[in-house]
Amino acid sequence: MDRFNDVWHPENPEKQMLSDSEASENELYLHNLQDLNTQRRRKKEYSIDDWCMIFSDDLWYLWCIVSDYTKHGNTNILDRMDYSSFCSMCYENSSKY
Repeated sequence: MDRFNDVWHPENPEKQMLSDSEASENELYLHNLQDLNTQRRRKKEYSIDDWCMIFSDDLWYLWCIVSDYTKHGNTNILDRMDYSSFCSMCYENSSKY
């Protein structure tokens, strides 16, 4: 699926401008965050920033697919929505754990 997304959709802008050290710091932070939450008996709810960071690639590819669908169809799902409000909507309708 990543190969398909790389060919048909632009690269995730949240990861485009990161240096190698910033990318590795982000990966380490995400690993520690998810590891900490899996060890807890009662799961801690992720903040919207952490949640969007964990699922940034998935959100970006979903945004691209839905926006392509609305451009080529007669639907107007995303007329009044930008990427950040789309991420917020996805967060509000997720399990957050």
